[in-house]
Amino acid sequence: MNTHEGITQSATAQDCRSHGWGDRALAILRQYCAARKRGKFPGEFTIENFRDYAEVRGLDVPENGSAYGSVMRRASSAGLIQFAGYRPATTASAHGRPIRKWVAA
Repeated sequence: MNTHEGITQSATAQDCRSHGWGDRALAILRQYCAARKRGKFPGEFTIENFRDYAEVRGLDVPENGSAYGSVMRRASSAGLIQFAGYRPATTASAHGRPIRKWVAA
């Protein structure tokens, strides 16, 4: 299984556990990007930053964090966010692997 398939599988499983999770996550990401563009949270962000924002606002914590990858992929395809490079992850379970940085488009 490649990375894309794994992300898709995680997102599908999360939507089965919590119907509409992906759509709710994308709606919260739209709010997050709007706040960033207004200057409330300026600059680049990572999926870790968004995950914290979303979960504080009541989004269910997915069983597999890869489900967030699908949300970011959808947002990028829709032109909501733009890729801005990489930085090491800060989440302990990610073991410092490179993760994408984003900017609100």
